[in-house]
Amino acid sequence: MSSDINLVSKQKIGAGKRKTIIRLRIGAVTSLAFVLISSVLLFLINTLNSPTQIKSEQDGALARISSMNRKAVELNVVTERLLSISEILNSRVKYNDLVSLLFKDKPEDIETSSLLIDQNTISFSVNSISLISINEYLKKIIKITSENKAFSNLTIESLSSNIRSGEYTLLLKVFINGPKN
Repeated sequence: MSSDINLVSKQKIGAGKRKTIIRLRIGAVTSLAFVLISSVLLFLINTLNSPTQIKSEQDGALARISSMNRKAVELNVVTERLLSISEILNSRVKYNDLVSLLFKDKPEDIETSSLLIDQNTISFSVNSISLISINEYLKKIIKITSENKAFSNLTIESLSSNIRSGEYTLLLKVFINGPKN
């Protein structure tokens, strides 16, 4: 009796189930086609780009980068050493220039008999048979040491004469200003 009361016909119920089944079948076929196409594409990508090939390319790139990095470090170390050496050389007192300056205008009849260079002093003695030449040279040394900022002081250590040879010996000590750090 209750089956006779249902107002919806059985044909309409069957048609709704059929539409749902058709939709599910279309969705299943579409999903299957999507999975199939995706699998084929992934297979092709893997065969074209094999993991061993990618790994070897990666190792090669890492080797190139590490060798460039090592070269850059070596270049940086060499540059730093050169800068340090240059800084040391620039801070040193140039004794050869100072000695050349002291003996630049020395009269010809004056001979240098000794030269001693210390960290802060240049000591030297000159000989001549003429006191006039020694006096001229002493005036030049006084002028040079007073005009040049590399020299701080000039001291006459001694002036002696040798009666037998007739030579006069002048012993001078020039004090040097140290390097400016």
